[in-house]
This record gives sequence, C-alpha cells and structure tokens, in this order.
Amino acid sequence: MNKKIFMIVAVIAVLIVAAATALAADEQPEVQQPAQSADAQLTPQQQQEIDALYEQMQDIRNKIIDKYAEYGTITDAQAEQAKANSEIMIERMKERAAEGFAGCGAGYGMRAGRGRGAGFGNNASAVQ
Repeated sequence: MNKKIFMIVAVIAVLIVAAATALAADEQPEVQQPAQSADAQLTPQQQQEIDALYEQMQDIRNKIIDKYAEYGTITDAQAEQAKANSEIMIERMKERAAEGFAGCGAGYGMRAGRGRGAGFGNNASAVQ
C-alpha cells in the first residue's frame, strides 16, 4: 500500500514539474528596442569625434595584431589579413551606424538559438 501511494505521489510530482517547465518555456519576456529618433542627425563636430574614436579603435586593433606577430603567435601574412579584416569590420560598423545603428545585428537570439527570441537589436515584432 505504501509503495502504491509513493508511486502516485512521485508521478504527480513529475507531472507538475513537467507542466511548469512547459508553461515557463512558452512565456516570452518583453524585448525592449533601443530608442531611436528617425530624424536625429549628428553635427559635423559630433561626426568628427566619432570618426576619431573609430580611428583609435583601428589603431589599437592594429597594435594588438602587431604584438601577436611580434611574439610569433601569428605569421606576418596572418597579421596583414587580420588587419584587413579589422578594417572591413570598422567600415561595416560605420555603415550600420549611419543607417541608424540597430544594435549587434542578427545572432542566435534568446536561449542560445533554441528559442523564438528576437535577440538584441533585431525586429521583435517579427517574432510574435
């Protein structure tokens, strides 16, 4: 009799845990979109400041790549390729910023790609 009651309680507990997990997986947290003004424009001085920061970023990246090459971690050819890739990345960052900078772009989304989440900077209305 005790085994039978124990088994019934165990089955009920497993069902409760399974139901709670299933219900929690269906809930989607509200995704907040970054505030953007469609008509906000940078002044020439602001654009110069931002361009200077992009240049600093590129210089630092190049210095890091040069150090890796100096220490023998990568070859000179790999260093040159890394610098070229870095320049492309900086240019793409500038282009995205000019288009209204919508965050990090497409990625795995929420739950490491296992969910329907919008991810940061993606269109949340398309997910619903």
